[in-house]
Amino acid sequence: MSVLAQIIVAPVTAGVTSNPFQQGVADGPCTLVAGGLGASETATVQIQDASGNWQNAPAAIAAQMTQTVPAIAITVPGIYRVVKTATAAAVGVVLYRT
Repeated sequence: MSVLAQIIVAPVTAGVTSNPFQQGVADGPCTLVAGGLGASETATVQIQDASGNWQNAPAAIAAQMTQTVPAIAITVPGIYRVVKTATAAAVGVVLYRT
């Protein structure tokens, strides 16, 4: 089984909002990784609602990535994006699919 990696946010220190990505039923679970976040830095997963608006994903769908939680799994279908705060070090976000 191979793992496909897709850079969602390139490593930068600026706050960034990623392009949307879709998670479908047939895709199986995916994992997002934001390694290198500092103590008060976050990468928040947002989901698009039926009206096309972006909402922070509930923790049951995708917890916020932090220094102590640098990786999360998404198993619920939807259209997502990641909002990363400004960071002291260059931090990126990678999406892994199997």
